[in-house]
Amino acid sequence: MKLICFVLFLLSAVLSVQGQIPLPAKYARSSLLIDSLETFTGRIRKIYDDPELKNGEKLLSPAYYNQFFSKWLSYVNFAKDGYPDGNSVLLAPNSSSTRLRTTLARKMSNVVFNAGAEANFNSNIANVFSKKDVSSATSFFSSFSILPNMSKKIHFDTDRGSQNDIDKLVLLDKIVASAKKRYQTDYAVDSAGYAQLLDSVNAIKAAGKTPSPKLLVDYYTARDKLRSYGINENIGFYDAGFFRSRIQGLKDSIQQVFDSIALNNDAIINFKFSWFSGSFTYTRNDYTTYNGNVPFPKRIGDVPFDSLAFNAGFNFLFERTEKYQDHAGQSFLDRKWLRSFYFTANYNVARDLNYAHMSQVNILGTQTVPGGTDSAYLLQSQTKGINITNKPQVSSWLHTFSVKTIIVLTKSNLMGFDLGFNAGYGKLVQPIYTSQLGVLFRFADSQTQKSTVNFELFLQLPDVADSQHSGQSTWDRKVVGINASIPFSKLFF
Repeated sequence: MKLICFVLFLLSAVLSVQGQIPLPAKYARSSLLIDSLETFTGRIRKIYDDPELKNGEKLLSPAYYNQFFSKWLSYVNFAKDGYPDGNSVLLAPNSSSTRLRTTLARKMSNVVFNAGAEANFNSNIANVFSKKDVSSATSFFSSFSILPNMSKKIHFDTDRGSQNDIDKLVLLDKIVASAKKRYQTDYAVDSAGYAQLLDSVNAIKAAGKTPSPKLLVDYYTARDKLRSYGINENIGFYDAGFFRSRIQGLKDSIQQVFDSIALNNDAIINFKFSWFSGSFTYTRNDYTTYNGNVPFPKRIGDVPFDSLAFNAGFNFLFERTEKYQDHAGQSFLDRKWLRSFYFTANYNVARDLNYAHMSQVNILGTQTVPGGTDSAYLLQSQTKGINITNKPQVSSWLHTFSVKTIIVLTKSNLMGFDLGFNAGYGKLVQPIYTSQLGVLFRFADSQTQKSTVNFELFLQLPDVADSQHSGQSTWDRKVVGINASIPFSKLFF
């Protein structure tokens, strides 16, 4: 008898609770969220149900595989000068001049486009235009990089890769279970409780009475708790897209989590890929000249020259992930001390001017100014320029072949080394050979590991063969400088 009474009591309690679960009409849409979420996560589940992912034969699905390399293509889209492009500002001081370069980038899958301008930086100003003309030594450029599918290679830990796939499926189950508990069970109970308190408050006010402080506190507490779900506002006060945006926000959050997990897969030991690049550059140059064949007042002047350059290149990158930097193999690219190896080979053709290869001379100008009775002043000025007397202006094309290697070390602020060599050939000059050695430094945020600033100390030996016959040794003509690259976010945000 006692057992029957207990069962009846339990049944009545269950029926009482179930009587509270149906939601008020304006809050009855949480089931749409759950249905939409299950459909969305079901599509993600199909990705990781791939047998090749489960048994470790493959690490990433095709979509994530392409996204992974697309991300790296934009990150390591190096210009021929050895520093990364992208949305950035570059300040490059050296013993000759200081240059300021601004670059904007656009990425579309396996293609990256860059465009920008570069100018001399003086007195905290980089003038791009002077009156109606482009300022001297100013350049405008655009470039692109293309990543072929056949060049992508990933080396990964198969056991860790298959375990990561299982972990993602478990995470999906956990997300759906948590959502059901929150937006079905908990949400139904809380909204039903809020509806009862709302009815009680309205009934007391309809009778011309004032609700007790305790009832009002319980009512506002229940309302705030219900609003914390983010989907239970009175739909009548919002447009039809309100609820859809709530569901889409939840989907986007889940997608970001799985994108981050997939693209930062800790089973990746190393990867490598090759890509092709091309660029176009316009540069305005002015040459200060002296011409002894023209009237005296016009002998010193400027000769403008508009240069066009086209570049095509092949690039290769090997990168070892931080977790596996202690992993060593037999080949050069598998050495423990090597984190990254970058190689590029380029061909450049540019419009050339014979004045650009002539040595500058000191030009002394003298002017006599009357100073009064029986007196005069002798004014002198000195500048550097090119003596073009009896030397007509001749233009042609300069062909340059260049190679560059960047070696990045593991676990060090001493980022690595930059080695480069190029050779130029043209009708107007003897062969020009230039080499460069740079030391790269990287300073990163200790929490995010993102670079706060990268810079390079470099030594450049231009025109090793002294094609201009300057009479100076190669070491006397050396250039020592610093390239510093700062992300936009560090400047404006």
